[in-house]
Amino acid sequence: MVSIKEYEYSLLTLDYYPKINLTPKRHSRDDIQDLRYRLLTRQNSFGYIGGTIMDIMIRAQKITGSHTWGLLAANLVYETQNDNNRRYQVYTKVLSRSFLKDYTIFGNRKNSVIFVLPRNRENERTFIVKQYENIFAETN
Repeated sequence: MVSIKEYEYSLLTLDYYPKINLTPKRHSRDDIQDLRYRLLTRQNSFGYIGGTIMDIMIRAQKITGSHTWGLLAANLVYETQNDNNRRYQVYTKVLSRSFLKDYTIFGNRKNSVIFVLPRNRENERTFIVKQYENIFAETN
């Protein structure tokens, strides 16, 4: 499941929740809470799923006319802190390679936030980052 939200100043956020079976296996040590936690944190590879998400991002841009993204990279189960987590490292590199031509990809390692900024909005970078700080503070 993908949730895209559009905010003032043509800013977009994307949340991705992979579909998994929420019934623990018969002889598993996992309970329903473990499986729900993994729903948000276990997948860290971009692969096929990441390609689908990037396609959705492009479609959303065409529909809304907005091209600026802010993404939070959730830490994995074994990561105790959210700063510069594995997802942040992987997603930043993949997005940088994929959107290299028309976008600047940068982030904040301290809280693993990734920004996808169209090159024609680079002069608004400080303002946009501040707006996303407010968005993420309200939603998390």
